[in-house]
Parts: sequence; structure tokens; C-alpha cells
Amino acid sequence: GDFSALELGTGWYPILPIGLYLCGASQIHSFDIEPLLRRPRLKLLLNYFCDYDRVGKLAQFLPALKPERLELVRAILRNIETASPASLLERLNIHCLVRDAQNTGLPAGSIDLFVSHVVLEYIPAAVQQNLFAEFQRLASSNAAMIHFIDLKDQFARFDHSITPFNFLRYSARAWQRLDSPLIPQTRLRISDYRKLMKDAGFTIVSEDDTRAQPEMLARVPLAPEFKNYSPEDLLVLESWVVACLSPSPPVGERAG
Repeated sequence: GDFSALELGTGWYPILPIGLYLCGASQIHSFDIEPLLRRPRLKLLLNYFCDYDRVGKLAQFLPALKPERLELVRAILRNIETASPASLLERLNIHCLVRDAQNTGLPAGSIDLFVSHVVLEYIPAAVQQNLFAEFQRLASSNAAMIHFIDLKDQFARFDHSITPFNFLRYSARAWQRLDSPLIPQTRLRISDYRKLMKDAGFTIVSEDDTRAQPEMLARVPLAPEFKNYSPEDLLVLESWVVACLSPSPPVGERAG
């Protein structure tokens, strides 16, 4: 059936919102603090969706695909030059909002699915706390969250002399000087994300972690801030986390 969705971090390519529309979402709200949508990128992306359908691959990636919805995607592609990317996406009930999602302005209980992909690792813990509190307010009774989190030092992508754990060697003070203002990395570990979600009233129902070999972590002298984390915790490089609203405890068990 129909469902409503909220994406955190629209980015340059609204892949998830279009995929959610094609799989039956009735309303999709996508939030970003920067206006990154551009016509050439949207045109490229829509062409990819249509090309993948043409060669029979799209249904493999989207098992819940509603083929009739592709007709509107093709129509938008034909009219790509006639309107702004945001207004074209509105025709798919995708609402791209340049706004801080700590305060979405959406009605309580109106969202069934929350998603993000490589976004949370850039957001400070205090802001995430507010975001998850807002998601808890917005969540319908059967809501779920799906987040893909990249926990690696992203400088290791282009500097092959360092490991994905390199940023764990620096104190908070030193990291303030070294961290990039363009891609500010919080360095939160998987246990931090678990706690943030739990504190906001969500229960993690699935967690699929990719871990490094212990020898890689052993090459990094840990800063004091990370010495209290378990090796199992620190070794996580990437994580798919699925969470749902925690059931309210029985009245007798509530703090009062």
C-alpha cells in the first residue's frame, strides 16, 4: 500500500526519493541544508532509471517497482528543460526542502519511513539527538528508519598511506584543527549511533556491519577519547541500521 517517506540529505542526486516513488510512496519529503539539485544531474539520473528499465535491470534493484509509475518519470524526462528540478520532482510527490530537518514543519505521526545514506557521519551528536527526536514525533505507529552510515576516515580514500581508522589517533582538540569544514567528520562510533537512536525511543531491529581486520586498528595509537570503546565497536567501517519505534512500556513500568 501507500506509505509516506522522509529522506535526510537530498544531495546532488535524488536517487532514494525517485526509487521510493517508483515503489509506491505516496509522499516523499527530502531535506537538505544546501540547495544542491541541478537540471543536468537530474536529467542524468532520470536517464539511468529509464535505461535500467529498458534492459530489464530496474525490477531487480526495485522488487516493489510499480511499472505504471515509470510513465510519469519518462514524461518528466521529456519535459526536463521546462521547469526547475524541484518543481519537476513535485510531480512525483517528491518535496525537496532546503531546511534544517531538526524542525521539519510536518504534522506529527505523518511519516512511515525515514531514510539516509552516508549522511549521519557528518552530523554532530547534539544535532542528531534533535533530529531523532523530531523523527520520533513524526513517526506513524508502524514507522521504520533505515540508515547507511560510513564510519571510516574519509581522508583514507585518497591518502593510501593511512588506514580508515587514522582519525581515531587525534584528540578532539587536534581534530578540530585537522577536520575539513567541507566534510566535517564527527568520528562517532557505532555504539554512539545505537545510543542516539535508543534515547530517542527507537529500537534497532537489524544491524548489518562491515568490520576491518583487527591488525588494521592495531596500527593506530588511539586518542584518549577512543580508549574506552571496545575493539568490536571500533572495528566497524560501515553499517546498515534498521530501527522502529519502541513500544511504550506498560503503565506500571513507566518512570513517574
